[in-house]
Amino acid sequence: MTLPDQETWLDYGVVLETGAEGEWDFMWAGLTPGSVVQKDGTIYFYYVAGDGYRSFDGDTRHRAVGVATSEDGLQFTKHNANPIMTHRPYEGEEE
Repeated sequence: MTLPDQETWLDYGVVLETGAEGEWDFMWAGLTPGSVVQKDGTIYFYYVAGDGYRSFDGDTRHRAVGVATSEDGLQFTKHNANPIMTHRPYEGEEE
């Protein structure tokens, strides 16, 4: 695949909005990992997010995994069952 020259690129803005503070995906943009997979013409964006800030160090709390889909790679729709994976056996802020 050949990428076009940078001067021909267009900025389409944010492809997926974050949730409001307290929602599971309040903080996703700066978190990693994320993964993009294309299957049968649909693009799947799997991403890690959190619902806010931990009280003891200000880092991301209650991390979970969500997915969004796109047909064009520019506009994504969050899956209605997000988050699709969580792990909080003790309901601690670090989980």
